[in-house]
Amino acid sequence: MQLNFLGLFGYSPTKNDIVMPTLNVASEVYTADSVLIGRYFEEDRDPVPFDSISKHVLDALIATEDVRFYKHNGVDFMGLISGLSLR
Repeated sequence: MQLNFLGLFGYSPTKNDIVMPTLNVASEVYTADSVLIGRYFEEDRDPVPFDSISKHVLDALIATEDVRFYKHNGVDFMGLISGLSLR
């Protein structure tokens, strides 16, 4: 279901974007004998396994993004209602 009418709320990822995300990693240029000459990038990201991320980082993200994260099943109706009442 598309809730982002006319893209008014910015870019909404498609199902394919979520299943197969694109990573902006650096391009590396090597010589013929495998010596790194340089790295070129706009964004240099290194993917890491989820289990290597500290629990403190995850807790901090949840605390700043959704205080009631563990109290709802994906849609925070209280947050939604309070967001609508501010308008």
